[in-house]
Amino acid sequence: MSVGLDHNLSPREDITKYGETAVQGGKLSRQRLDQIKRMQSAHENSVEGFTLFVAAGEPRSPSFMDSDQFGNLTESSVLFTTLSSVPNTTTNAICYWYTLSRLAYGAAYIYIDTESLSIIRTAIWWSCNASCITAIILAARAM
Repeated sequence: MSVGLDHNLSPREDITKYGETAVQGGKLSRQRLDQIKRMQSAHENSVEGFTLFVAAGEPRSPSFMDSDQFGNLTESSVLFTTLSSVPNTTTNAICYWYTLSRLAYGAAYIYIDTESLSIIRTAIWWSCNASCITAIILAARAM
């Protein structure tokens, strides 16, 4: 999506450096700039939250666990559900829960632009974290 803020020398600073100028120059509306800022924030939050998800679990199948094609991945990995005896179907369900919550969170972050409705985003954020915490608890019990 192009909004006319393309400065290839430092593109991650485009919104911060040139956003207000674009609004004043008529290239962007204030509402659109605010939405782009929320998109950036949703992305950053997703990247920050991904570590907990990776530590909590990963989708897998029995053939993945039995395969030697991944070398030492299954032996050196710190993925709790992979190392424990949490059933594959449970691990996969938790991963689907996380993924769907993350998609809903992104949509809520981008499209909810009022303070009163932002609580929905917070509830979805907690759903993302609850899926990870659930995986960690189940893995700890199974170890």
